[in-house]
Amino acid sequence: MFVNYSITFLNLYNDIIFNSEEIALKGLLMEDLKWSMPFDSRNDFYFKPSSRDFIVDEVPLYEFSGSGEHLIIRVRKKNLTTWEMIEIFSNYLGVKKREIGYAGLKDKNALTTQYISIPKKYEKGIKSLSNKNIKILFTTYHNNKIRVGHLKGNDFKLRFKKVLNINKEKLNSALEWIRKNGIPNYFGTQRFGIDGNNYKDGKKILCGKMKIRDKKSKEFLISAYQSYLFNKWLSKRVELSKLLNSFESQEVEKILQLETGSLKNIEKQKNFFKLLKGDLMMHYPFGKIFYIDILRMRVIDSLIKISLQPGQSMVKG
Repeated sequence: MFVNYSITFLNLYNDIIFNSEEIALKGLLMEDLKWSMPFDSRNDFYFKPSSRDFIVDEVPLYEFSGSGEHLIIRVRKKNLTTWEMIEIFSNYLGVKKREIGYAGLKDKNALTTQYISIPKKYEKGIKSLSNKNIKILFTTYHNNKIRVGHLKGNDFKLRFKKVLNINKEKLNSALEWIRKNGIPNYFGTQRFGIDGNNYKDGKKILCGKMKIRDKKSKEFLISAYQSYLFNKWLSKRVELSKLLNSFESQEVEKILQLETGSLKNIEKQKNFFKLLKGDLMMHYPFGKIFYIDILRMRVIDSLIKISLQPGQSMVKG
């Protein structure tokens, strides 16, 4: 069974939705890395991430102008992380890794396409680049470097094996629910490492209990801890939404021991993911960020959420 699904979120936490033997064997679903999901759609099937069964295509945030000082390369890779691919380009072309732009990291055990940018002066060497795991699909130009976040999202194709008819129906039902309601934008397991301990090291760094000289590794581990905190927070918001879809707001206030009236009329929202006063919103991808207030609550159905990002720093960003 091949599932083709397009999603505009930057991360899709497949490991929670799709209960594959491979994931279970790797032990990625540890107790402290389990997040709440809107529904229970556990299924029995086999899925092993590979270039044959897992395909990821990056969707750029904007059209490239065709002119400018940056060479834009659409590249297809397999059996390589994005960083490993960038290192190959860097070593072959003699370009510094920090001069190579990319919008996001792509899985190693997959067939992935994405866009990278390099200074135009290195263009000649591209034609003779040869690597069995890398193929350049086309090139163009643009007036700015591609930076992290410069993508609308990714298109995913996954092949599930040993799928019984009853499980196929459950999977199709789950995907239809996602199409209508979206999915929590959790950071995926690759952010936390094979053993799931990256975020613990990030916390140690922030607490002064661990020192790492390499700046890139240090920043990545700290971001893993930030991602862990975000996932924990979002998981609680999913739990709240599930309650508000099943009970009146007054009942939920009592269950969670919240201030009376703090959830008034929230359950009347059509969305599964309930929005609260003070949440941050934006018109994706180019709109301004703003707080939700009582007046805007009337028009939330016409807006696109930005993964429920909390904090004053998000507004400044």
